[in-house]
Amino acid sequence: MRQKTLLVVRHAKSCWLDDSLDDIDRPLNPRGIANAPEMGQRLLQRKHVPDRIISSAAVRAFATAAAIAAKLDYPKDDIFVADNLYHGSKDDVLGVIEALSEEIHTVMIVLHNPTITELANHAAAEEIDNVPTCGVLLIEAATWAGFREDGTLIDFDYPKRPQE
Repeated sequence: MRQKTLLVVRHAKSCWLDDSLDDIDRPLNPRGIANAPEMGQRLLQRKHVPDRIISSAAVRAFATAAAIAAKLDYPKDDIFVADNLYHGSKDDVLGVIEALSEEIHTVMIVLHNPTITELANHAAAEEIDNVPTCGVLLIEAATWAGFREDGTLIDFDYPKRPQE
């Protein structure tokens, strides 16, 4: 049976200039606009292309998902928005993952802190203090349900991480 691969992405850096916006409506700032396609390019170079992309309903999360998707030649209109990922807990995310069809092998999910750092530490052998904006975790398990018990963190990349 083929491993399941989960790419967990923290949304790129967001803009705080307009304090009249609700948190869910904050867009990406210039650094976020630059970082998201860069991380998409890194995923493409490593051949980590998702079969499905799922995003939080937040504007900044969807913009991150769309920018990465563009680099992966994944249609923006096929990005699924899961409302429960905005302010969602680790268990909410695991519930979304467990509901995936076993026919799907690689999924990218774009969400927020502190949930993404909780997921990282759920799967990591070592403590991760913080997943930075536009950070990408690559976690594998035998089945989608397996992420609750035995997901293994394989890679952790982020925009300021030195590249080989």
